[in-house]
Amino acid sequence: MGDIAAAARYLLNNGGADKPYYVAGLRFKSRTGCDPFQVITDCTQRCVGENATGTGLPLDLPTGSGFYSLQPSPTWLFSSDPAVFIGSISYLHSFKRTDVSRLVLDGVREPLGTLLMGFSYRLSKDRGLNVSAGGALTRDTPEVSISLRLPMTF
Repeated sequence: MGDIAAAARYLLNNGGADKPYYVAGLRFKSRTGCDPFQVITDCTQRCVGENATGTGLPLDLPTGSGFYSLQPSPTWLFSSDPAVFIGSISYLHSFKRTDVSRLVLDGVREPLGTLLMGFSYRLSKDRGLNVSAGGALTRDTPEVSISLRLPMTF
């Protein structure tokens, strides 16, 4: 099982044909999964010294990020027949941990970073499709990550 997350969104106003809608969102993510700092890498014995042959790659895959995080996201929606314009800003804040680092080649400890981009498509009145893709910003993060979500309204 990976990290468990919960999100809430609240409609702040009653927009209309000539007024935009404002939505406040907040997401919390736990660290219930096995994080990258708990996964054993091949550097345990092979990354330090003259004959360093380790790559720093994990021997198993992590199922979580290793950090608690909070993500506020204000959203603006404006209907202009036949389209709907949507703007959103979000910031993911990961709470600092002082007891973690990753050992890589030559005994170096590195930070992790990923750039995420995505889009949403409305499938029906009650369902949407969200797709995001991530790319590595540092050597020790996955080169590509893809997320597919199917939000539903009840």
